[in-house]
Amino acid sequence: MYPLSPPSITVLDRALEDPLSANRVERMLTALGTDLASVARATDADIPELIRTHGWHDARLRQGRLGAHADPAIVFSTLRIDDPPATEPVLEACPAGTPARLVRDLLGHGGRGVARENFTSKRGVCRARVQFGTIFGCPHGCQSCAGGKVAVVNTNVEEFIRKQVIPAAEAEPWQKVFMYNSALSDTPCFEPEYGMSELLINYYATTADQHYLIHTKSANVDWLLDLGHRGHTILLWSLANDTAARVIEPRSGSPDERIEAARRCQLAGYPIRFKLKPIVPVKGWREDAAYTA
Repeated sequence: MYPLSPPSITVLDRALEDPLSANRVERMLTALGTDLASVARATDADIPELIRTHGWHDARLRQGRLGAHADPAIVFSTLRIDDPPATEPVLEACPAGTPARLVRDLLGHGGRGVARENFTSKRGVCRARVQFGTIFGCPHGCQSCAGGKVAVVNTNVEEFIRKQVIPAAEAEPWQKVFMYNSALSDTPCFEPEYGMSELLINYYATTADQHYLIHTKSANVDWLLDLGHRGHTILLWSLANDTAARVIEPRSGSPDERIEAARRCQLAGYPIRFKLKPIVPVKGWREDAAYTA
């Protein structure tokens, strides 16, 4: 994991109900330099008061509106895969302006989603982007992202893989690439202690031609290098120029660090991809872009 200094750490009690989930919480707390006895405990009923006490009512604003970058608070929770509770009753008890998105995150909504269109095998040439979310919040501090201030880390990963990942892969063989935590987080920030990526790498390595896609801005890749991926895990780096990375993405890897991380992963046999983003109109962008390329 990144060396983080969250302003608060909260463990929802349901994250401790399953032994595998509880072990993940304790492992991540150790990496954060603390333990279960030293952090706050809460239940779903406490969510409105948590938001009120910590000032999280603005936690899903774009981070450029929140002032100087700081590490997010961390809440350990679980995905409610079978029957996520209604958001509205909890939201009504929250401070004015609290985003429904944050309340959904804290209540355990998440898992599989499909970008822009309903999933069907009859869409023609272009497939929808199948995406799964288990972490909502990120320490990279990207100014355009609404994932700052609070990171909700869902720890029932084994249940999630059993109930959503494997059934989706088996039922939808035409879908060749599955993306995780690229909408509001960046999984490598929390690895290897989180442990989801290794489980997914191991699973997709057993499939005939389906792939796990890790979309990242991180250079935290040491934990990846010895895993048996069989070429079924793709690493995709967003690559900004140096000025944009320093100013717009303050806690992410620098362009040079990302390229070096990609080189090392390529030597370990991973398929490597890049995309150039964000494109920011800063002074000297041509020279920055030329150097990055």
